[in-house]
Amino acid sequence: MKEITANETGFFCPHARLSFRAFHDVNLYGKDITLLHLESSSFVDGGFDNVSLYNATLTSTKFMNANFSAVNLGNSDICSIWAQKCGFHKTNFNNATIADSAFRGCVFEYCSFEGISLTNTQFVDCIFDQFPIHDSTVTLNTFIRCQIKDTDFTESFYYQIFEVCVFQEVDTASNLLGFNFGFSADDLLRVSQDTELSEIKEAFVESGMYINAAILHVNQTRDCYDAAMLACITAMGKMLMQDILIKTDEILFLKKMTTYLKEKGLLTPITSIRMWQILNSFIGKDEKNTANDKALPHIREFANMLYFDFHEFQSELQKKLLQLPEITVKSAEVEMKVVYMSAPSLELLHLINQFHQDLCCNGPAPQLMRTEEGSYIEWLKISEIALPYIQTFFSLLGLIIPFMIYKLEKKNNLKQESPTYILLKDHNLVPIEGDGIAQQTSSKELYLPDYKRILPNVQTAEARTGIMISDVMKITSSSKIIDSLDLCGYNPQNVKSVSVYYTRI
Repeated sequence: MKEITANETGFFCPHARLSFRAFHDVNLYGKDITLLHLESSSFVDGGFDNVSLYNATLTSTKFMNANFSAVNLGNSDICSIWAQKCGFHKTNFNNATIADSAFRGCVFEYCSFEGISLTNTQFVDCIFDQFPIHDSTVTLNTFIRCQIKDTDFTESFYYQIFEVCVFQEVDTASNLLGFNFGFSADDLLRVSQDTELSEIKEAFVESGMYINAAILHVNQTRDCYDAAMLACITAMGKMLMQDILIKTDEILFLKKMTTYLKEKGLLTPITSIRMWQILNSFIGKDEKNTANDKALPHIREFANMLYFDFHEFQSELQKKLLQLPEITVKSAEVEMKVVYMSAPSLELLHLINQFHQDLCCNGPAPQLMRTEEGSYIEWLKISEIALPYIQTFFSLLGLIIPFMIYKLEKKNNLKQESPTYILLKDHNLVPIEGDGIAQQTSSKELYLPDYKRILPNVQTAEARTGIMISDVMKITSSSKIIDSLDLCGYNPQNVKSVSVYYTRI
């Protein structure tokens, strides 16, 4: 990439085509450079002052510490750019197309955005002092830690994600709360009272806009995204059944929300799998109608995304399962210590009993040894063959805390506790205090006990893990955990550690 210095400004002229250039400390004043084509370049520590970039094309270009003052970017195509710590003062974006771009730490002061098309763009730590978007189409964007002042959102302002944003003197049409995600509780109260929100939701339902009613529910249910996202997918099925057309952007938005919540750790793997199953049921239906035919390609894309998420989860779970102690005696027992912030509302012993009865055919029945105060601590004695099921259960609920494995050795008829290793999040083994030595299990493949659902020809650890996920899901889904706001206490905020003590003679 050829670097252009501050003295070389002659490159900028009307109709100029500049590609793979690096502009450093270049400042342009009062120039007419309409129809400029700037592609795959960088512009650092410079600026544009009273410059006409009307009808310009800016693609795949990085702007850093650049200032735009009284610049005309009207009718321009701005695509796949990266702007960091840039200032836009009285900049005219009217009728411009801005897509697939990222703005970080940028300030927009008294800019004009009328008639723009703004899509699939991310704004992080940005400030908007006035954000007039009349007659514009603003869809599928993300605003993170942004400040938006003195603005009206009353028209085509659909399918945005807001994260920790501050709104000052912003007037939002109340029905837009069913088209966008991430408004704080204060924002919801300010825009509309609770009674009015219920009326808005009812109006959505009466109009057959079930997805919008579900999105409004997501905004209101801030601590239970699992149930809310399942409601969104169910709403999609209800519209398909009634032959109500679903907007493409609606499906893309639900897909985007799913990815966002998953990355933030706000959506459990079991919910992603259940969403995948529901979407597959839409695809597998025999009855055809116009709504189904139109939406099916996008539903397949959504399902495919969740399918790959499932395989990623299955792979990570398999690594955890392979790190568990190799099972040599099916009747062996281990002691398990679980530390919680507070006691779960559904006893772990109850769930382990279900795993034992329905899945683990061999081995002694689990029992509660004792509980202790100090937050809440429970000690259980369980069959060693139940460990993979418990690890799967915790992983499905998004608990990524590792099992701490300790070894109890018998020497001279005396039982001596000697911790050997801790399993870390990255699946590596490290020594811990004492004389313990880090060990790696010699098992090449996860040992699973024979149980009624495993077919004789199922040999691979991956296939067995898939069956285990399915079986544990059935037990978990039939309990009240999934419908609980806090997953009955089995969530990352409440479960602090899991220790397993086992004996080798």
